[in-house]
Amino acid sequence: MGPRKQYVADEFVEITDKHLSDSKPFFVTDGFKFYAEALLKKYGKLVEFPKTGKRGRPRKPAIVPEKNLNYAQVIKNRKGKKFLKVEKRVIWLFAISCGLEIFA
Repeated sequence: MGPRKQYVADEFVEITDKHLSDSKPFFVTDGFKFYAEALLKKYGKLVEFPKTGKRGRPRKPAIVPEKNLNYAQVIKNRKGKKFLKVEKRVIWLFAISCGLEIFA
């Protein structure tokens, strides 16, 4: 893959997208933190918040995942070379609102 940097994750998501159909798959990665940002760059949308009329600085626009973008992480925990457990983290999951259970 290359070095564990943001630009590598961005390239990986771009290459993966070229080989996919129009529907977005269920992305599952390791605990590498740059994949979430790369997925948001590719599949996110910019949301601007309305002015509230209250004092203070208004909220900055944010990039949020599209409703049909599903992403989870599977992290293998080790102590030295000994395998301890698998940790599952759901980052964004549209299927939860549909009543589906992905990880049992």
